[in-house]
Amino acid sequence: MAVFLHLQRAAFGAVGDFVPVGGQGDVASRRMGAAAPCPPVASAPMADLPTFIPNPEWRPYSCRFCFKKFKRKDHLTDHERLHTGERPYHCQHCGRGFAQKSNCRNHAIRCPAATNIL
Repeated sequence: MAVFLHLQRAAFGAVGDFVPVGGQGDVASRRMGAAAPCPPVASAPMADLPTFIPNPEWRPYSCRFCFKKFKRKDHLTDHERLHTGERPYHCQHCGRGFAQKSNCRNHAIRCPAATNIL
């Protein structure tokens, strides 16, 4: 704790100007040293703020079977194949079907039937 106060004095010139990391600043968090120094923050004028701030949970595509939501349509398509059992990608060596192209490509590299062709 003494090291923290020393660093705080060096950085801000005063002791006690800190914002607790874990909440409102109860006595227990101060005793454990769970506080970080808080430099002064300059407020930005309203004209500098963006007009549209997207919601991080914005997911326009939803599964028609379980209603799980996705940000990208291709992720929804891959997910819906779990419900339908569709396997549009097939190994060129053994014919095994896969729901995702990357799984088919990785299988084809290690396919046991591919070693018999040479």
